[in-house]
Amino acid sequence: MNAPDAIIVLERDTPQVWLKVVLLLGTTIAAFLLGVGLNGESLPFARYADYSDVVTQHWPNALLMQRSIAEGRLFPAANPFIMNGTTPFAPNPLNKAWYPFQWLVALLPPIIHLNFLLWLHLLVAGCGMFAFARQLGFSRSIAVALALAYQFAPRLALATGLGHFDIIYAEAWLPVLLWIVGKRDWRMLRAVGFAVVVALCFIADVRISSFIFVLAAAYVGFVVKPPRRTLLLMGSGLVLAVVLAAPLWIPLIGELPKLSRQGIGLQDAGVYSMGPASLIGLFVGDQRFSDETMAFGGVALLALALVGALAFRGKVLFWLLAVLVAGLWSLGIHGPWAVLANNVPALRWWRVPARAWIIVVFALTILAGYGLRALVEEGLRRRVERWLPRFGLSFGLVGLICAALFFGLDKGSAATAALFTIAAVGLLLASRRGGLGRVGVVRAWTILIVVEMLVFNSTLVEGVRQADWVDVYAPLVTALRADGVDHVYSPSYSFPQQAAVFYQIPIVGGIDPFQYASYVKQVEAASGVRARGYSVTLPALDGDPATVNRDAKPDLIALAALRVSHVVAAFPLEVPGLTLLRQIEGVYLYRNERYAP
Repeated sequence: MNAPDAIIVLERDTPQVWLKVVLLLGTTIAAFLLGVGLNGESLPFARYADYSDVVTQHWPNALLMQRSIAEGRLFPAANPFIMNGTTPFAPNPLNKAWYPFQWLVALLPPIIHLNFLLWLHLLVAGCGMFAFARQLGFSRSIAVALALAYQFAPRLALATGLGHFDIIYAEAWLPVLLWIVGKRDWRMLRAVGFAVVVALCFIADVRISSFIFVLAAAYVGFVVKPPRRTLLLMGSGLVLAVVLAAPLWIPLIGELPKLSRQGIGLQDAGVYSMGPASLIGLFVGDQRFSDETMAFGGVALLALALVGALAFRGKVLFWLLAVLVAGLWSLGIHGPWAVLANNVPALRWWRVPARAWIIVVFALTILAGYGLRALVEEGLRRRVERWLPRFGLSFGLVGLICAALFFGLDKGSAATAALFTIAAVGLLLASRRGGLGRVGVVRAWTILIVVEMLVFNSTLVEGVRQADWVDVYAPLVTALRADGVDHVYSPSYSFPQQAAVFYQIPIVGGIDPFQYASYVKQVEAASGVRARGYSVTLPALDGDPATVNRDAKPDLIALAALRVSHVVAAFPLEVPGLTLLRQIEGVYLYRNERYAP
């Protein structure tokens, strides 16, 4: 594919146009987030989930930074309230110590700060997609449709519900980065902007950024094919990006050999690999596929993407290859990733290969733009009309079969999938011969795409108030303080790390992939809980937290050496030296009699 086929610059979008686009995208995102219950007192959870990374990770980290800034430091040396403060704060990518937008926590309460950053990055994602779509030659109406489709992509809503804010931050910069590298008139100022975006993407999420950088590099090499001068400016921008991100990657490299992730096994690295069953989710959206392996991006979007692939063929080859490569990578242990990771152990650091599916989502969104273009442009529409009825009926048949296969698992999801499949087929047939009018076609598809995504996304996210994930531990905290607590150990995660940070009561465990291997061994010996493989929790929770470690026998003297004065569990512990103080809302509170201040 040559550059003129890929990059067509239309009439410039005036500031007034951009203002309208930003207002449209910003207000629709805000309406959705408020509609699912996010406000100044709540953070997002996946519906019916007990945990969310935004609560266990991002909120405590933001709170620690806010306290640190109030004391005159940008961030603490370490988080003293989890894992005995054994790991440094700044080198941990999850802590976002070097992400400039994280510093806004100095001005806002942590909950408002995080919800604002969520809104802001979803807006960046939409605006970036609009700019990139315009650069590809799409009309404003199609570009708006793609912007709405990307910012409301179920995969982003899924990340919101799971609390994976770092993933959202990185994915927001994806279309912005492609828009920058697709510009022709490069100057030094553009190289600086390129460097800033690359650095922001890397600092936002080291893992996701690697997928984004590979896509951007391939786009430059196979589509843009810039002249030598532009390549030199890009190279200088990359050098500057490396310098800007140095505060994170330099100390991080020094810490890597110490981490428990070192030597991670193939099965642990390939956790949540997508499989054949997950592909049913291309037509049927359901929460059983929502834990990292969800393939659903909307039936309407998928229909348009297939139309675009069939109508443009060679001209969209790059995006088809992006779908293929990222899709194969997402199969993890069920695909070629397993062979590569088995021979190149360093690839296992990129745990959860299914996260590459965001590249599939992005490429399908671009292909959907080409599908819309094929339905509204006169010459293209004449060619498409010959096979559109057959395609529409075939697409509908496959979608209804998938819905029928899923009917026994979840009737509501199957019915919803069938409804939107029929609606997509109806629009395909109505789009023939300008049946909806040139503007009407784009508007009708935009409405269907957004409605379908909002209906599905509302099942992925709900706001949960602070009272339910921090304040609820106040009675336990009162009892711990009354008995002179030092450190707490819980084999069942009954005193979570957000409560530990908020109430400033240290715990010896926690949830964080950034764990020193030596400390993990120390806690395993003291707790009697040994992980079956790699674990992001300490102690390992390889099952239901309320029961999985019931039979583990802790070494109270070893726990005392870790300054554990109290043990909190969701089940009774019959261990000599543990004195039951009281039971608080189903949680057993014990004093470690082997502990001495």
